[in-house]
Amino acid sequence: MFRTLRLKAGAWQTVESLWGRSVTAFFRAPAGAEVRVYYGLDTLGAERQAQTLDGEHYAKVEVGNGSLAHARIQVRMPRDATMTYDIYPGAVVVRAPAVAF
Repeated sequence: MFRTLRLKAGAWQTVESLWGRSVTAFFRAPAGAEVRVYYGLDTLGAERQAQTLDGEHYAKVEVGNGSLAHARIQVRMPRDATMTYDIYPGAVVVRAPAVAF
């Protein structure tokens, strides 16, 4: 399912909040934006799968349902911009989304 958000530059912003379920998400643009999965609460958490988008290739992040911690997919934007991403329930074994965006 495609989601489009208007995000402001600056701090990390949560785009998906997950508890006890698995998802796979694909991101591509805007170039320079950072994507990560953050497990845990506030400063007691851990950052995983941190990637920087290049505007050309897809970045894939996965959250498994085996995690006992609260998981969040977060982005940090270099400038105010619109971001579109594609998210699927469960694990997806492909490297790119089914429909290009």
